[in-house]
Amino acid sequence: MDDTIYFDMGLYLDLVKAVIAEHQPQDRISMGDIKDRTELSRKYSIPLANRMEKDGWVRRDGDERIILKVWS
Repeated sequence: MDDTIYFDMGLYLDLVKAVIAEHQPQDRISMGDIKDRTELSRKYSIPLANRMEKDGWVRRDGDERIILKVWS
């Protein structure tokens, strides 16, 4: 995820699915939504959101993330 936090790829993909479940492209989600859906603390949910942005799942817009693609 970053220089000090590592997730197994299977776990990462499960977390991505949890975050984008029931959403459509262009839906907006907050960091609070990400934390609630993944049950991760802020320490882990922020690197998750950053990695999701890097991988093209979401785009940051201020304090929110915009869903770019859904799980197929």
